[in-house]
Amino acid sequence: MWGWVAQIQVIEDTPILNDARAVAASGRLEQAIQVASRVRPGRALYGDAQYLIGGWIYEIQIVEDRPILNQAASLASQGYLTRAIDVASQIAPGRALYGEAQGSIGRWAAERAEIWRQREQDAIRSQPNVEEPPEPEPESLPEESNPDPAPSDAPFPPA
Repeated sequence: MWGWVAQIQVIEDTPILNDARAVAASGRLEQAIQVASRVRPGRALYGDAQYLIGGWIYEIQIVEDRPILNQAASLASQGYLTRAIDVASQIAPGRALYGEAQGSIGRWAAERAEIWRQREQDAIRSQPNVEEPPEPEPESLPEESNPDPAPSDAPFPPA
């Protein structure tokens, strides 16, 4: 019985997915998602519809996030590594370009750390060699006539 029900669902939903594909081919991905979303859960072509929707969402995210990543790369190439990292960090987890953004952020952070390390090394090298002052002579303590052999914070009084 389920076989003929699935066949009917395929016959009913195939035109919906074909329409969604045609809309997507014209570049209207959000509208294609709306059309494909008419295939409801439990239907024979629901998995196909979700697969198409996922691909279109991926394409939309690339279109949205590529300019952000390009701007970050441009900043990094000009030496503005912290700003590049901040810009690329706008790409959220789960987005199509998140992995690429994180890879770039990692490279830029390592490059920035190396620059900071070099600057620190250069600053240390540029310090004039100043000789350290000699250690001061220990002050002589006044001699007491009856020195106390036990310290004042001793646990037991002297005998």
